[in-house]
Amino acid sequence: MPPKYNSISEISPSKETWNVLVRIVRMWFVKDMKRDALPYSLEMVLMDKKGEKIHATVRRTLIYKYEKELTEGHVYSISNFSVATNVGSYRTTNHAYKINFQFGTKIKKFDDKLIPANIYMISEPHKIFNDNYDTDYLIDVMGVLKAVGVEKVYSRNGSESKMIPIELNYDGFCFKVTLFGPYADELNAFIASGEADNAVVAVLLAKVKMFQGQPTIQNTIYATKLVFNPVYTSAVDLKKRMLGKSATPSPGISLLKDTSKVSNEDDFLNLTPMATIEGVKDCSVEKTFAVFGTVKFIDGSEWWYTACTCNKKVYPDERMYFCPKCNKHVINVSPRYMIKVKVIDHTDSATFLIFDRDATDLFNKSCADMIEAFGMGNLADIPEEIGDLVDKSYLFKVETNVDPSGMYEKSFKVKKIVADPVLIEKFKAKYVESLKNNIAGDEGVVDAEDTNVVGDDGILNHTKRDNVVDGVSLKDDNTTAEVTQNLMAKFSESSAVESTKHADAENVENTIDPTKDIGLITPAKQSHALVEKFKATYVESLKNNIAGDEGVVDAEDANVVGDDGILNHTERDNIVDGVGLKDHKTTAEV
Repeated sequence: MPPKYNSISEISPSKETWNVLVRIVRMWFVKDMKRDALPYSLEMVLMDKKGEKIHATVRRTLIYKYEKELTEGHVYSISNFSVATNVGSYRTTNHAYKINFQFGTKIKKFDDKLIPANIYMISEPHKIFNDNYDTDYLIDVMGVLKAVGVEKVYSRNGSESKMIPIELNYDGFCFKVTLFGPYADELNAFIASGEADNAVVAVLLAKVKMFQGQPTIQNTIYATKLVFNPVYTSAVDLKKRMLGKSATPSPGISLLKDTSKVSNEDDFLNLTPMATIEGVKDCSVEKTFAVFGTVKFIDGSEWWYTACTCNKKVYPDERMYFCPKCNKHVINVSPRYMIKVKVIDHTDSATFLIFDRDATDLFNKSCADMIEAFGMGNLADIPEEIGDLVDKSYLFKVETNVDPSGMYEKSFKVKKIVADPVLIEKFKAKYVESLKNNIAGDEGVVDAEDTNVVGDDGILNHTKRDNVVDGVSLKDDNTTAEVTQNLMAKFSESSAVESTKHADAENVENTIDPTKDIGLITPAKQSHALVEKFKATYVESLKNNIAGDEGVVDAEDANVVGDDGILNHTERDNIVDGVGLKDHKTTAEV
């Protein structure tokens, strides 16, 4: 008597004696991010003869036991497994539960004909593009390949990946799917085969994500599978219907227009949150901000680099170049821009890195053309076109980075730079409006002096109240003149340190940088509580150093914190943490 098999729809935690006959329609390993050599788990999607599906997992410690016995596309009986709730934001099936393999799980291979592959059902895509779709579930979609977009390079967290958009047509309903990494390579290989005309493409276990309020479809890292001209009955029927509707031969695959390109106005005014340089530097997560600032200094020591075709920097070696990313010697190299600029706004300053694409657009000249026009013998200097950036204001779209050590000054990669004066004025106006919404008093009225944030010099001046734009706090309570003077002092001091760095390393090590020494950090960079704590510590340090022989502190010596919040100078030599403040000028001069 043949064994009785349970249908997938019956599976639940109500008992432990389930026995199913299933086809493995998808199987993949999930990598362990901490240990690349070992997989974290083995994941599968199982389908029974009714076409119902359920997810199954083999945990890390059992992979060795089952990986050689299981193959995608074959049919097995599976019994003695546990059942768990199906949760998460990447659920492969709509089943309420999933199967977990145990050490005692039994599997046996059967004839593949017992569960035909062509019963795999794919839902209609128009049901996905509505407000009610639960994006926690992965989807299966298919359609006739109608258009292919231009391949691009997508950068994220320091890594790059290919990206290709495609358009599929399902009974007249057209939708786009974006393929990344190896899935883009699979598509290119299929198109190169010459069999892409009127081809049905199935994208299994894809992810629906929201972009600019609209659902988009893209592959996952491991689970997604591309199937070209699948044998599923639903796919064969779709192709017949699509060909039958057309009275004329198909014109072939067209080039997909890039309708996803966002205008600079939308990007800077609507999609990217505004921030000050201080807010960008204080950000502790990886994020992108729109910043208005003025270039005040250009690091001329290195404004370009030699790059491999993968865009990474290469190094001369054995009359060739070595690319660390490709891990090989390369010959095909080219110069690319990498311009380090010091940018200032009303809150702080920071180093921005302008790379090749944006610099080429900015100068309307490639790096190779710039070098050729400037002359190879002058590369130690800065071309005039790059030098002209100084004292000009721009809108920057910058990407924050997280330095776990916190030892070095942060620099920020520029993802886009715009010099359009009309857009800059709109950005300023929206900035002011954002401040009005945040600094209005209890009566909802904004004082005139509070809204005066944009000066004639194009710099966003500071307001009296705490300024918050898109969640970024502007904490400096100094006047515009004080802030500008302090920041310009930072530039001169920073430049002086940079100029001596290579000339006399020992002297630089012994030089006190006023912008970094805790004794001279202005209250604009600290919260009120931290400033008060600093004052108390400073006074206590002075007390320990200026007390007389009897251990008594003279009144005039202890009066180091004035009513204006400025640390006044004492009569004696003040030494805090071993740093001598030897200047006996008056408070105003200091």
